[in-house]
Amino acid sequence: MKIEIEDVDSCNKKIKFEIPHQEYDKKVIQYYQKLGREVKVPGFRKGKVPIALLEKQFGPEVKKEVLSDLISEKLNNAIVEKDLRAVGQPHLMEVNAEEGTDISVCASIEVLPTVAMKDFSGIELEMKIPRITDEEINLTIETLRQRQATNVTITDRPAQDKDLLKVDFTSKIGDEPFEGGAAQDQIIQAGGQAIDKSYGAQAEADEQQLRILHLQQLQENMDQAIDESNSNYQESKEQFKQALRLIDGMVERQTQVVQTITR
Repeated sequence: MKIEIEDVDSCNKKIKFEIPHQEYDKKVIQYYQKLGREVKVPGFRKGKVPIALLEKQFGPEVKKEVLSDLISEKLNNAIVEKDLRAVGQPHLMEVNAEEGTDISVCASIEVLPTVAMKDFSGIELEMKIPRITDEEINLTIETLRQRQATNVTITDRPAQDKDLLKVDFTSKIGDEPFEGGAAQDQIIQAGGQAIDKSYGAQAEADEQQLRILHLQQLQENMDQAIDESNSNYQESKEQFKQALRLIDGMVERQTQVVQTITR
């Protein structure tokens, strides 16, 4: 098969080639033979349908499909044969196909450009080395120490700032516990936030006491309790303050103190 490659620019090529009409006619006959074994035509057994009858009924569709498959096959072969580094699918630009003549095809294709590598051995580059400060070194060391830290239980002293504390508590309105106001084995850091994010309580602690403030949850549950009990707002606010005082006392009695020791 004769193939011509025309340069459009550094990234685009034109491919021109011809398909012999004998090869095309042979492919059409083979397609009709395959079709005759598959279709049902009244009065004929499968595989015994005359090609002339098949051509009359299916001729345009068969010729179109055979031509499309043949062009695609020859175009891919041309790309491989000419070692074109294609970066996309080729696009047909022109197809001339007449009965009894060879089929001429013209297509365009985008390819990788050819780059000439120049000598770069004499190029000098300045290498910049970042300056690392003592503060950055110390910060990195401290981060590594924190990652390697382990927890041990402390029972011989009150809680201190940054200690990890495990607490159980129950919140009440008056003398009645309310739904969602209790928790067990909650891990919090003295002077910081709750570690157990599922409950999300804020916590503060010092050497004398541990106070847990979960105001949003308490307020929502109190509003519900107020509606259900038809109590007035002033009475409920006083009950809320009383509930906080009860929490303070209960948590102080039920706190297990855990100190983080950094190794």
